[in-house]
Amino acid sequence: MTSCLREWLAAKKKVLAPNACARYEDCVERDLIPAFGRCRILDLRPRQIDDWVTVQQKTSRGASPSTGSWPPRATR
Repeated sequence: MTSCLREWLAAKKKVLAPNACARYEDCVERDLIPAFGRCRILDLRPRQIDDWVTVQQKTSRGASPSTGSWPPRATR
């Protein structure tokens, strides 16, 4: 999963503004890779993602400051 996330991030760098790209990279490296990096993408299940989102929301790490919801939405 780690390589898949980093490939996705590399593709996004081509179309995102630098600040948005930095936020995405931070989220991938700080949250997604530690949570799912060792999991094979074929083995990832919706319940694992739901559990991760629940933890993020409970710790306020997954809530967008502007909407209070997950996933955080980009603000203009």
